[in-house]
Amino acid sequence: MTWENGFFLRYDAKKRFAMEFSFNHYYYHNDRSENLTDPNVNDDWQTDYVYDEYVNNYELEMNFQYDVLCNHLKSCSFFKHLEANIGLALIPTLSYTRFDHVFEGGDIEFIPLTHRSGNYKSFNVYTALSQTLKYNISSKIYISAKGNFSIDPFTVFSRYNNDEFGRLARVSFQIGAGYNF
Repeated sequence: MTWENGFFLRYDAKKRFAMEFSFNHYYYHNDRSENLTDPNVNDDWQTDYVYDEYVNNYELEMNFQYDVLCNHLKSCSFFKHLEANIGLALIPTLSYTRFDHVFEGGDIEFIPLTHRSGNYKSFNVYTALSQTLKYNISSKIYISAKGNFSIDPFTVFSRYNNDEFGRLARVSFQIGAGYNF
């Protein structure tokens, strides 16, 4: 779980359509340790593997939505100021990863500690289903809540997943305030 920071621009077009462009940043840290068998020696030789990964993600989200709230509900005073949009999003994401890997042999006297660290960057394009609730407080100020379920269609539907460090799917929730120009 991470906190996501960002800002957005929203354009409400005619006939209940809307477009939203946002720039988001989120950061997470993975750390894991495993006990692996080394097949080069024999089956009972164990190798300890310690893994640290720090990932910064930068997203540019393009969201295209349609207001699904029916006009009959908008006759109620509470629902008059509410919009419920459902749409699709395209999310190009640039990830900067700094990693630190430690391999340690089962017998410290014969096999020394192996350490590998570095960084890399990756670029993925995610697609998402999104739902946005927008409530107009006044003619200029509104609040919004958005939920996204995004996947990387190139790896999640692939038979072979070569990206062992990247995420295949993500669920995100955002709360924001907006100003109508």
